[in-house]
Amino acid sequence: MSNPHCIKNQWTPENQCLMNYHINIELNGFHIYNFLYSTFSNEQHSLPGLANFFKQQSDKKLHDARELIQYQNTRGGTVELNSIIKPNLLFLNEPSDKSMTYNAFKYLVEGIEGECNSFLNMHDQTQDLLLKDFIKSFLKKNLEMLHNFKIKLKQVELLDNNTFALYQFDKDLLSQVI
Repeated sequence: MSNPHCIKNQWTPENQCLMNYHINIELNGFHIYNFLYSTFSNEQHSLPGLANFFKQQSDKKLHDARELIQYQNTRGGTVELNSIIKPNLLFLNEPSDKSMTYNAFKYLVEGIEGECNSFLNMHDQTQDLLLKDFIKSFLKKNLEMLHNFKIKLKQVELLDNNTFALYQFDKDLLSQVI
């Protein structure tokens, strides 16, 4: 069994910086999903299935951020939090030939793809084998999430602004979330 003190001494400033970057990505993701939860749960949109789906995703992002924080602390690093970036969600209010729901999922798919690439870069940049193993678990979660979001994006695209179909999609999503 490795000496924990030796493992902590192997934690480099570069690893700490990479980990802090990902902690902040997760916290920003939490912020975005929380905003989408509030958007889809308000009176104007009133889509409880989507609202609860985004709330669950928000909770997962917060959990992931805390898991990264714990890992950073365990390895002897220092957590540095940045200001939360206001998400650019103008598509929610701009006219479009696609539905707001479609645009939200498209935005999220692009964000998850970026996270996956960032975790891959982190994996490639570090020489720390323990960190590489730890990153693999996050990458696997993000790839599964990306797959599920792409499926939902395609489903929403097929709705083609059909209000009844969106209502049914939301109802089905609500039964899956609860």
